[in-house]
Amino acid sequence: MPAPNDMNTSQEGEARALKLTLAVYLLVFALKLAVYFVTGVMALLAEALHTLSYSRAIRAAASSLSLASATAQISASSSRNSRMPLRTTA
Repeated sequence: MPAPNDMNTSQEGEARALKLTLAVYLLVFALKLAVYFVTGVMALLAEALHTLSYSRAIRAAASSLSLASATAQISASSSRNSRMPLRTTA
């Protein structure tokens, strides 16, 4: 099992990659849409909308990664707390 720091670094890298991918897809969407408005070719509009659907899938993946990271942090925190001895008051 990887160390917690390794998992955080890996998740941060994945989050950065997803953000970069989303930015590129949105740029491609904007370019295809701009070319559609200049040329009026309906196929470009369809391609632009298709690219937009990919960007929504990437957003869903980013949300899932964020949720998984938060769940892992909560789980790690609760497992550390369960190992601590309980104080009893007399």
